[in-house]
Amino acid sequence: LTWYGAKTGERICTSLRYSLIGKLLFSKVEAASDKHSAEYATRVVNDTLEVKTVLATDFISLFAGAVSLVAVVTMMFYLDWRLTLVLLACVLVGFLIILPLSLMMSGIGKAIQAAQAKLLSTLTEWMRHHTLIKSHNAQSPLHQESKALLETCMEHEVRGAKIMAMISPTINLVLMMSMVAILGFSSYW
Repeated sequence: LTWYGAKTGERICTSLRYSLIGKLLFSKVEAASDKHSAEYATRVVNDTLEVKTVLATDFISLFAGAVSLVAVVTMMFYLDWRLTLVLLACVLVGFLIILPLSLMMSGIGKAIQAAQAKLLSTLTEWMRHHTLIKSHNAQSPLHQESKALLETCMEHEVRGAKIMAMISPTINLVLMMSMVAILGFSSYW
């Protein structure tokens, strides 16, 4: 299953990259001149890599976990349906608590990708015109601009780390609340 998922992910990633390259090559000049060429190249490579990761690993893990979950819940309903309902209620509450944090991480992830694409396109442009920059003695202003770009990247990364730091204790809290609920209800019945 893992091999098949990886193979499918690679095929879809290659097809998506081919399609994106075709759209970029056949797009209007005005549309292509909006952003730097390296930014488009970064998007083609990195964004499709994220799609491949989701398809090749995350989707397969989700499928395997869903099959295991259905089997376990079926067995639990057979053994003790009341306790199973308590456990499912705890899982639902945990999902509702974690969902806003994961949605915030999604927005931060997009901001991180945009900042990294901007940084890469700017660096590519500078490296392409390195001799021109040296001849005009423009290293200092560009160095300051790079600091601003790097700080923007770091700011988004720190925001992502902050959300991840909030997710871990929240998950532990939900797990402890679930254990207390399960123990409490199991001692009651």
